[in-house]
Amino acid sequence: MATARNIIKKSMQKLGVITRNQEPEADETNDALDQLNALLLSWSNESLMIYVRNRQTFNLVAGQGAYTIGTGQNFNTPRPIQILDAMSSTGDVFSPINIVSDEIFIESQSLPNQQGVPTMLNYDNNYPVGTIRLWPIPAAADKLTLLMEASLTQFELDDEVDLPPGWERMIIYNLAIELAPDYGQQVSPELLELARDAKALVARAVTKARSMDSPYNVGQGFNIWSGYYQ
Repeated sequence: MATARNIIKKSMQKLGVITRNQEPEADETNDALDQLNALLLSWSNESLMIYVRNRQTFNLVAGQGAYTIGTGQNFNTPRPIQILDAMSSTGDVFSPINIVSDEIFIESQSLPNQQGVPTMLNYDNNYPVGTIRLWPIPAAADKLTLLMEASLTQFELDDEVDLPPGWERMIIYNLAIELAPDYGQQVSPELLELARDAKALVARAVTKARSMDSPYNVGQGFNIWSGYYQ
């Protein structure tokens, strides 16, 4: 797991403005965090989006089966691209929840308004706000823990994030170059080459992982429940 604080410290070490045993000053760390987040936004314009996995716990409401998810929504967190795992909990008792498609979620509900401990979760992945539906509808104000994959556009200083392979190295070396003018440092040819190489490797991996999407959705079926081709 990586944190912005550790990335900033390593970047400043690569730049040579602190040693391994030193810590950046608080104002330096905050300035570097701003530059780190600006760097992420600039990469998003190059389609270099970071997808990270994180596990979060949310409060359920008794009698409420649908919850919006996104910034400022019922579940206030960046809208996930995908929900990978889910469980509800009451105290120390955890109950796994199956993540199902739209069709299965609808067809499996013999009693749509039934309340109890949720056993199924459906996520519509709508943009900019997604909706999570649970069945049975929660009968109590339990907890819902989700393992999610979301795009990272901003770091918080001490939040732990699970970065894809190669991303931490790329961020560290490229942030060092961004910070160099603030400290009157010359970027060495070695540091510049390492930053370029790290970014090129990630860009190559991103390109390789992308599908060859057809503008006419050739070979795809239309999901009448979600309104998407898949």
